[in-house]
Amino acid sequence: MFKQFTDIPMLWRTNSVDLLVWLVTFISTILFNLDMGLAVSIGFSMLTVIFKTQLPRYSILGNVAGTDLYLDTEAYREAKEIPGIKIFHSSATINFTNAEMYFESLQEKSGINIGKLQTEKKKWEAKQKRKQAKERKREKDEAKKNKLNERRNNLNGTVLNLTDTDPNFTGKGHVNWAYHPDIVISDSDSDTYEVIMEVSHQYERGKKSIHSIILDVSMTSSVDTVTVKTLKKIFVDFGDIGVAIYLAGCQACVVEQMERANLFSESIPKSWLFVSVHDAVLHILKKLGEENVVLGLSCDTQM
Repeated sequence: MFKQFTDIPMLWRTNSVDLLVWLVTFISTILFNLDMGLAVSIGFSMLTVIFKTQLPRYSILGNVAGTDLYLDTEAYREAKEIPGIKIFHSSATINFTNAEMYFESLQEKSGINIGKLQTEKKKWEAKQKRKQAKERKREKDEAKKNKLNERRNNLNGTVLNLTDTDPNFTGKGHVNWAYHPDIVISDSDSDTYEVIMEVSHQYERGKKSIHSIILDVSMTSSVDTVTVKTLKKIFVDFGDIGVAIYLAGCQACVVEQMERANLFSESIPKSWLFVSVHDAVLHILKKLGEENVVLGLSCDTQM
């Protein structure tokens, strides 16, 4: 082991994690004994593997013009994003240790804050419902007053002309039932309505900027229950704001595990699953009629 000290500079230059494992093994062997040192080093090595899976590299892929290659846009200048489509890639398999981080990184990389957009959408829908309820109540009150007005006019033998009646005039001893003051909206309500409408416009604009997200899961070798729940959450939450989700690069064993976990349903059809990222991109662009314009490629994929 002492002879391996010469390996320290090489490990420092190549892989700092391996150097850390070597140092832990060396120190534990010196402090304890050979067996305990090896046991500690094995346990520490397993911890490093767990940490690596919990801290993968997430990236957005772009297409290299004239090819079916999709590379990290931050690492390769030739890789350009396709307008309206985000291709999300993870360098590690998705499992229970990093599923939540995967979902959060997807929002960060795509620039779509699901929680914020859903909150804004709910506020806007609630405001619309309140407005519709006020309108229905107002119409109902007007109908009641008109009906009561007709009864009084019939009893008095007088037909009240609503168009010719001065709304500010009331006869002596009589009430002008044709006068209905307009509902006055306070400044605070008006401001709130304008804010909600602006939020709704921002929501619609954000929705139109990105219409599709492709999840490149080619690095995933297996899926557990937590992973399936996370994928369902992604499909539902993004679908709720009008963004379509597609899976690409799934291995056959992963697809079988997804089927057993009941990932696919009427709301998440299996037709959203593609063999490669390129196939998914062509499918999306074909729906938009822009495949040849954007990529400059034919629809046929060479095998």
